[in-house]
Amino acid sequence: MCTLIMLCSFISAVRENLHRSGKLDKIKAELRAEIIKVLEPTCNPNSKPEIPSETLVINELIREFLTWHGYHYTTSVFVTGKIQHLLQNFYIG
Repeated sequence: MCTLIMLCSFISAVRENLHRSGKLDKIKAELRAEIIKVLEPTCNPNSKPEIPSETLVINELIREFLTWHGYHYTTSVFVTGKIQHLLQNFYIG
């Protein structure tokens, strides 16, 4: 029982340290990006609708907003997904 409490304390301390240093958010963002990369090939690329120009403008505004507020890791995941979609459309179309 004491070992379990020590393990929980250790995990909590590591999590808090990563959070304070800002690395926890980076790790979470990278993990989400990798999960998306793993799931993308299972989707049928032909089933994705073409993105209207209005949506592209909105996406760019969202990217600027994220960058302006310092959400760099979120921006990198957002841009990665957007670029992958555009590249798929380029090579398919």
